[in-house]
Amino acid sequence: MFDNSLPPGLISAHSHVRHVLQLPRVNELAELVVFIDIWHLVGHPLKGPAHNGLSREGVPLAFTPVSVKGEGRREEILRKPGFYVYGVVGSSPHSTAIGNLAVVIRGQGVLSTDEDPIRAATPDLWCEARKDGEVQPITWARFFRVKEKKAVAARLDPNNRRARLIFGNATASQAGKYRCEIRTEDGELVFGNMFAYSRPVIHGNASDPMEVSPSDPTLVTSGPLSFPRDSNATIHCPVYAYPHPHIVWYKDGIPLEASARVNFHKNAVEISGLEDTDAGMYRCVASNEFPIYVDGPEQEFEVKFDRELKIGGDNIETKKVRD
Repeated sequence: MFDNSLPPGLISAHSHVRHVLQLPRVNELAELVVFIDIWHLVGHPLKGPAHNGLSREGVPLAFTPVSVKGEGRREEILRKPGFYVYGVVGSSPHSTAIGNLAVVIRGQGVLSTDEDPIRAATPDLWCEARKDGEVQPITWARFFRVKEKKAVAARLDPNNRRARLIFGNATASQAGKYRCEIRTEDGELVFGNMFAYSRPVIHGNASDPMEVSPSDPTLVTSGPLSFPRDSNATIHCPVYAYPHPHIVWYKDGIPLEASARVNFHKNAVEISGLEDTDAGMYRCVASNEFPIYVDGPEQEFEVKFDRELKIGGDNIETKKVRD
């Protein structure tokens, strides 16, 4: 749930840069408990809660002391999304990362193509550094797309107080987890994870025609795939979404289960040693959940994709063996 990993080279074991926990989204009825191993973080056990501080967007939170194998841990129940920052209290003051945490790419429709992509005007992701309640000047900033490990340019506001990731008219392919990294005028490095959400959208191109079902606006259909007997087939669910969608496969309306010949890998189902009984209509149902406004309940979004699999003729290599 939490990612407090640090960019390579940003801090050492004795650095005063604070660590950031991100609570991206919380189930409406759930509570999350974080155990912070103080020994691991600062090299010595804590004697009391005054030695450590946890804050949410600059507001201090109290710890409930717990005894866990004498390791000096503290427990905190976190219920709201935001930047959670913990560090050593009593040393020099530190900046904390503040941001708008998440934006939603609100494209209309379920089928986006290279030739006619679904785009939607999307707010910027922004972050800034605050110390003692004051926004600190920024000398350098960037955003980092976590999945692809790719840096994305940040734009600083004219007063150098806020860094922005400009989406403009965004597509679902731009949804994902981003890390904001900023350096203050004092040389302090502050960072935190942020999110661009998108409901599932099917993506295609002219070489593989698809269309939205006239009877179901959440269903996209495509042309059939043909494979010879005894060959291997891979059927993709060509979906973009963040959070990454939960995908369920069906064959002729019945849930498809993994077996010695059927394997699920990421957004695809792989079938080996094709038999005549493997022919049929395959459907993937991709769904995800996220809040569409701050502190709001999660909403579920779903799209369906149909592809027929046809089996015909013998695999050439297999036929040679049989002969």
